[in-house]
Amino acid sequence: MCPVRKYTLADISPQHAQGSRITYRHPAQKFATAPHTRHLDSVEEIRQRLQLTPSQAWALVHAAHKSPPIAGDQTGTGNRDDLRAAVLERIPKGRPVPRGKAAYTLEDVDKAVEYVKKAPITINMQFDRPIAGRTLADVLCQAPGLKNQWETGTTGASSNLSQRAYVESWLGYASALPEGQPQIPAELPVYGALNILDSPYGGAPDVRYGKSHLVLKESVRDRATLTPTDSFSGSSDTARTVMETAMSASRRGATTEADRNSFEDAVQHVTARESVSALDPISILASQRLPMSLLKAIAAAATGKQPQTLALLKQVGDDPEHSSYIEAQIHGGVRWDDVAEIVIDRRERDAEQILQKFQDLACQYPDLVVRYAK
Repeated sequence: MCPVRKYTLADISPQHAQGSRITYRHPAQKFATAPHTRHLDSVEEIRQRLQLTPSQAWALVHAAHKSPPIAGDQTGTGNRDDLRAAVLERIPKGRPVPRGKAAYTLEDVDKAVEYVKKAPITINMQFDRPIAGRTLADVLCQAPGLKNQWETGTTGASSNLSQRAYVESWLGYASALPEGQPQIPAELPVYGALNILDSPYGGAPDVRYGKSHLVLKESVRDRATLTPTDSFSGSSDTARTVMETAMSASRRGATTEADRNSFEDAVQHVTARESVSALDPISILASQRLPMSLLKAIAAAATGKQPQTLALLKQVGDDPEHSSYIEAQIHGGVRWDDVAEIVIDRRERDAEQILQKFQDLACQYPDLVVRYAK
């Protein structure tokens, strides 16, 4: 048997390793919490168990060691009881509780966490979208799985690759993005959303993405992290201003060492305080960036309290103009054997042909279900 290779800081971040902190020449690539040597065993265990690269494994370890800011906590390292209390404080209390129903409790918070854990990951798409003379359905049927934007050059979301590099750096991929460009494009994550509202159109039936979708197998959750909303909106205007200023100055070569340090410190501060990727849903529910409407829906669905509120929010959630969602980042790629269902919106052009194409694909994957949205 081959000996187990022990990874070092340099394996996760080959550019620079200075003690427990890693620095980068590009100000926007500064990683808020660089790997500490005590995390390396976790990285190696996850890398082997889930067959990931070191950077992908670090994205999972990194998420496990982050917590969102809590009121009164200046370090952003609140423990689980603090997070449970923060969620309870956030659940709306303005509307009277229906007669016979108790107010929300910490036990309800635990139910909400379990509810989020069980929500399936979906990836919304528009299968009839044209791509170089073909449709997205044609492209997908001829591929072994999904590709990310770095590989395809196309996306239904933001096409700003500089911002994508910035976001994916604080997701844990700073070492995979030296100077904002991936060394191995396929190493970067694929994005989806939790279908929190059990919508027939998936977790993010947004006008940008489409209302057809893939439903991923439960096993994929082992290598997925979450953000409380679209990760591209996870940084405030302040963070974006810092990033854009730093990157612009870096391109001009007009910054002094002091300027670069100042930019890096600002990026680090905003990233650590406002950007939350997590493994444990309690961190997502406690985040101030989780839309209040979604928190209301999760609390109502998990507990059975305020069913009228849940019904209204489900109705709004199916409107592609008003969708909000918990984003999922899948590390290690998505192949067809990771997909449980392909769900097609009947309003797609040539929906019957699309259905037939995917049914032909499913002949290679016996447990893959292809169907229309209900």
